[in-house]
Amino acid sequence: MLSPGLDPELVTKREKEIDMWNTENEHVLHLLENTIGDAELIHVVGAETAAQAWKQLAKVKEPRGLTAIVNTTWKLYTTWCLETRSVTDHIAKLCGIISDCQTLGKSISDWTFTTIITKSLLLSWDLWVSAFWASQTIANKD
Repeated sequence: MLSPGLDPELVTKREKEIDMWNTENEHVLHLLENTIGDAELIHVVGAETAAQAWKQLAKVKEPRGLTAIVNTTWKLYTTWCLETRSVTDHIAKLCGIISDCQTLGKSISDWTFTTIITKSLLLSWDLWVSAFWASQTIANKD
């Protein structure tokens, strides 16, 4: 029974929205369960929504603490600019990784970041990199 003053059309519309959300949530939850495999299902037991399942899985699987810092720092040092990628996109990607490092509490000095950038560029940039470092002095370091 509807409460006085509630518009039946709005109630029906809201019920349809809730039904759609429930259907989509069930679909995503099943996709997640099918994707992770039987051995990992233990980590999503009891989750009623896809968001809950994802949070439970992330809590167990995503690196935290020192492991996350080491993994993210390693990613920074081992990201190379590919021939098919623009240098601008490459530097943007490195900046994103630096941001991840900072979020984890690891700071990277400008000097170190500059070194990482110049050593991750393509061989075709060697002349520019050599000229850049030739123009630097030890006094410019940090």
